[in-house]
Amino acid sequence: NYEFWAAEKSSNKFLLTSTEGINIMDMPFKLINIPFVNTKYEWQPKAIKSIFSANIDAYIILGNPNSISTWICLIIARLRKVPTFMWSHGYLSEEVGIKGTIRKYFYKLGHKHLLYGNVAKNIMTTKGFKEEDLHVVYNSLDYEKQKKCREQLTYADRLEVRQKYNIDENSIPLITIGRLVKKFKLHQLVESIKILQD
Repeated sequence: NYEFWAAEKSSNKFLLTSTEGINIMDMPFKLINIPFVNTKYEWQPKAIKSIFSANIDAYIILGNPNSISTWICLIIARLRKVPTFMWSHGYLSEEVGIKGTIRKYFYKLGHKHLLYGNVAKNIMTTKGFKEEDLHVVYNSLDYEKQKKCREQLTYADRLEVRQKYNIDENSIPLITIGRLVKKFKLHQLVESIKILQD
């Protein structure tokens, strides 16, 4: 049996959880500001209270070091000897300095890691994490199954999709998948289309 803990409502529109078809135990959180630190931190007191009393075999938690409650939950899980799986990007680059040290201590609190890509796994291996504790799940996508489906597509299949969405046979569709956040610089994508058209 699985039990999902998540915030059904959030002041941050990017952290809303879809509850359609899923039984979720609501764990409200808020974003708090710490003076002189230019970062917002998550706080979920109900999650901390629940992990003390919950009868669980394992705990899968979002590996976000900017969540104060996550740090506390990981420590409690360690004390209760409950295995934890941290689901995160891991390292996106060779992070050094104070920030890198804090991130390493944070990741060390987890027993296993579910990572989005091989880059994170390679970096974490060089930082002393055991390879058998690092599992690349590719954003939880069944990549091999998707690859097999993609390879079975025919020209007729592609043409059918183009006709369905009124896309000219000779045009080149441009698709991007991701969050609409400033750091991804999606405006450059729109600008590049204009340049190509000119």
